[in-house]
Amino acid sequence: MFERAREIKLAGSIPILADLTTLIGVGDIIAVGENSIAIVECKNRPSPSGTPSGRLARQKARGEQAARYLQSSFVDEGDKTRVAVAYDLPEPDYEQVALLLEASITSPHGIATHELGDRDVLLACAKDADRSALLSAIQSAMPQIEGDSAIAFAFLNELVESSSHRRPSPSNYPLPAELRWRLLEGDLQLIRIVDTSRLACTFSVDEIELHLVPRQGPTGLEVEVNSNALEHPVVVTSELAEICVWTPVSVERVKTAIIQHISSTLASLIDVDGDEAILHSHLAEGDDVTYVTRYRSEGGEVR
Repeated sequence: MFERAREIKLAGSIPILADLTTLIGVGDIIAVGENSIAIVECKNRPSPSGTPSGRLARQKARGEQAARYLQSSFVDEGDKTRVAVAYDLPEPDYEQVALLLEASITSPHGIATHELGDRDVLLACAKDADRSALLSAIQSAMPQIEGDSAIAFAFLNELVESSSHRRPSPSNYPLPAELRWRLLEGDLQLIRIVDTSRLACTFSVDEIELHLVPRQGPTGLEVEVNSNALEHPVVVTSELAEICVWTPVSVERVKTAIIQHISSTLASLIDVDGDEAILHSHLAEGDDVTYVTRYRSEGGEVR
């Protein structure tokens, strides 16, 4: 694989080793060229004499499906259709985050809280903060647990070891260097306390009633959009829904972003089976992506 990466680099493209990143779940190398991208699967074995079968065939099918999805932002997975769309996502107020962190430093208990909304709190604390004061601050953030509440706690400093493009590490926030360093070292902590049930709501678009229903999906918090006008519910995956849990963005702003997007694309959602042209007009722009498998030749070289 490393030899293949060197060949890609010498050919003028940038090789990215997939297993060392959170970039993609298929392939071994992502070769980024000036105008195209290749997902490269490297096999330390000779090329099969006939059509691949078994595990090789399944791996090839997954890779080719991923490439088609990245090309078209659309893929039919049999029991469901997966699409990629352009979302106008809210950004955190990093100035407020900096003020909150500074307040925790100067606080006698090493704790400061900021309400992003009702039952929606960002808490900053020092590593040696008074534990009883911290517990009191958390209890104050959620004074009454109602029957339909769904309280989520997220310790954002965990992302120092497991960040992604949707969940950046607090040490990478655009903050003063001293604050980023202290977040990286764990001297300062950021905690989100969120009632995710507040994502639920009912709204109307062109006299069509729609419902947002937060739920726990296979990968985390999801939001189902359902209506009598929709043949199938639309699911906003955890990649987007959990922005309000794993970043300093309020539940209300995430909910507003979902409503605005659904409102602007409702015609395509209703007509998903009847008019693919309408559906595709709302998809995110794709890329020139191909999937290739490189096998080792009889002489020991990968080709």
